[in-house]
Amino acid sequence: MCVDRWKVPRERQTQAVTARSQMLVLFVLAIVILVGCAQTRHVTRERDIDKSGFLGSELYEKLAPGDEKQLEPAFRWRDDTVNYGQYSKVMLDPVLLYRQPHHVGGGNTNENAQALIDYFHAKLNDALSKYVTIVDKPGPDTARLQLALVDYEATWVGLDMVSTLYPAARVLAEAKALAVEKPSFVGAVQAEFKLSDSESGQVMIAGIDRRVGGKTLSKGVSRWSDVHNAMDYWALQTAYRVCKLTAKPDCIKPTYGMLGTLKTETEK
Repeated sequence: MCVDRWKVPRERQTQAVTARSQMLVLFVLAIVILVGCAQTRHVTRERDIDKSGFLGSELYEKLAPGDEKQLEPAFRWRDDTVNYGQYSKVMLDPVLLYRQPHHVGGGNTNENAQALIDYFHAKLNDALSKYVTIVDKPGPDTARLQLALVDYEATWVGLDMVSTLYPAARVLAEAKALAVEKPSFVGAVQAEFKLSDSESGQVMIAGIDRRVGGKTLSKGVSRWSDVHNAMDYWALQTAYRVCKLTAKPDCIKPTYGMLGTLKTETEK
């Protein structure tokens, strides 16, 4: 039997080209996946958001879906009769941990929980101080901001990285998000807040927001990176909303860059 001496090399060459093409497709797909995802994402379905009791039944009944394009929380209420421009100061209360019994907090300890709420308070203080004066007592031109963390969950770092890098694993991880708005292995955090007049106690704004981690390597490898990234976003979001409400110029809004990293841009 005669064997074509060029047949085997040609077959190997074809296999090599096919393998390279497959690797290129997977590489491009991985880049698209990593670029098209923000560090954290907004949860919008009410069934995926628990009401802890922090706001009280009267305020919960007033809440309506927020407009994410306007950087509003998932559910919010605002008294539009208030002249918000009169407030030049904010009394920022310590962030509360208002966790319910069925919220395990991702196995976190009390010490780490305190570190999380301290981190959040510091970020809020820093962001808000660009637009208003932070004070520690009530006053005639002072609003009071109260916030509570009501649920939080750490990231499964190793599994999160694997399911981010490999397209097939990514598809499976994202499939879960279709059911519960949360991809597999990412962290999550939920907060409730209310803004009131510091002297009368009249509540002017209230809301609930929940954010979950995105599938991107830019968010870091700490087990609490998803929670921290959500807090970073909330701090900038809160400051931006305060800037808009008080009609100040050059409000700085949070946004996500090409690689999913949190950044800011000045709104002229």
